[in-house]
Parts: sequence; C-alpha cells; structure tokens
Amino acid sequence: MGADLLSYQLNLALPRDIGEEWVAEFARGLAADQEEYGISISGGDTTGMDIGGLSVSITVLGTVPKGEAVPRGGARVGDLVVVTGVLGDASINRLHIAPVPNGIAPAVRAYASAAIDISDGLPADLGHICTTSGVGAKVRAADIPISDTLRAAIEAGETSIPEMLVWGEDYELALAVAPQDFPTFLEVAAEKGVSLTVVGEFVKGDKAEFLDEQGEPIVFGKPGWQHF
Repeated sequence: MGADLLSYQLNLALPRDIGEEWVAEFARGLAADQEEYGISISGGDTTGMDIGGLSVSITVLGTVPKGEAVPRGGARVGDLVVVTGVLGDASINRLHIAPVPNGIAPAVRAYASAAIDISDGLPADLGHICTTSGVGAKVRAADIPISDTLRAAIEAGETSIPEMLVWGEDYELALAVAPQDFPTFLEVAAEKGVSLTVVGEFVKGDKAEFLDEQGEPIVFGKPGWQHF
C-alpha cells in the first residue's frame, strides 16, 4: 500500500533448552537489520515452550501520508499489470530465507493506482485486485520475469509455469500503473535497484486470465494458497 517502515513487534516462543548463544546471535541479526533499514522494535512478547519447536512472529508497522495509501481497488481498464523483481523461485527452493524490502514505497504511492503483495501466488493476488477494482486482467505468462535457475527447472520438468505461478511466497508486488506513468516509474525504481516488468493489461471483466505462448487460457487447479 506504499507504506514507509516505522517499527516492528516481535513475539518469541522459545524452547526451554535453547541456549544463550542462539539468542545472542538472533539479537545480533535483528540489530543489523534495524541499522540497515532504520527501524526499531516497539513491543511484543516472549515466552517459553515445554513442547514444540521455536516460534518467531514479527509484525512490521508502516505509515503512509494521509489519503495516499495505494489500495487493491484502484485499478482501471487500460492500466498495465506490472510486477517487481522475479517470480516463482519459491516453487523450486520451497522457502525464502532472507527476503529484502525493495524500498520503493514512495514511488508506489506516486505511480501505482492499485497494489498487492504477491504472497499467495500471482493468479490469486492479482484476482484480489480485479475483484476489488471491478475489472479483469489479461496476463501473458511468457512475459513474467523468472530466474535462469527456474527456467532450467521448467525445461527439465521439475516444475511448470502453472505450478510456479500459484506457489506464492515471492515477496514481490503486483501493481496497476497507467501506461503514461510507467516510463518514469521504471526509471525511479531502477535507481533503487528494483526491476519492473509489464506482464499484461487490465481489461473489462471481473477476473484475472493468464495466457500461454499460444494465447490460450492457462487452467489452474487452484489460483494460489488457500488460507481457509
């Protein structure tokens, strides 16, 4: 939604037998991130567990100038479907150890009319924008930016385009951007080291449709992660 970092809250549930060395190393890691991103802890809770493993829950808080939050419901017919970074690596790695905030919140506020984080899979998350905005979207799967490693895995049959699209955990953004604003947005993002890729357009309709290289709709067993 274009928020700038403010603080974070930390909840720890630690095994009774965890050592001081682990806790000290964990604290050093937090301190390094706090310094790098200019953020500090503002609260939370700590407890012990007799049964079960380690649990770490971090909630990051941010702020936006009044009236400038970028909602899911702002996409318009004719806007471009834009994504940040590369997508799909979680489908072969199965986890992301150290996602990095991209630092383009002010640019998102300036140039995007709708935004969502890609955590449940692009079809599901883009579908949320479509439903809330009252528009459809057509996405060209061939235009979706992927890493060389993922491309090789797809060619080797280890995963597929539909699987990598719905896997989620990309830690990237899907955005609606007016065509006339995209060139400037692209330049501003590049200055922050963030890549932007146009993967489709918002159209009349009520759902997100993904097309293969032949222009045929891709059929998904499910659009992404189902929370309930």
